[in-house]
Amino acid sequence: MIHLLISQAIAPLVHVSAWVAGNGIPDPGTGVAPPGSGGIVTILKWGAWVVFAVCVGGALFAGGAMAISRRRGDGGEHLTNLGWVFLGSIVAGSASGLVAGVL
Repeated sequence: MIHLLISQAIAPLVHVSAWVAGNGIPDPGTGVAPPGSGGIVTILKWGAWVVFAVCVGGALFAGGAMAISRRRGDGGEHLTNLGWVFLGSIVAGSASGLVAGVL
């Protein structure tokens, strides 16, 4: 019974691998956006705006916390937070380049 289930699960993979071996791996290029995908681009732009607003707010918050902590003498941990904010900003700013590099 198990042998039958395994053979039924593997059979499609064998057919696909035989097709790839005979025809080569297909290259989709950069792809083409489907009709009506303009809404997705708008949502991505809104998401980017929100992420950058959060990054600017995080930098302002970390800077304010550093200024307050400076009077108390413990500003090092806020400098670490500011570093994380900058790292997040770099990742957000280069997101499309990172994805294009992976693809």
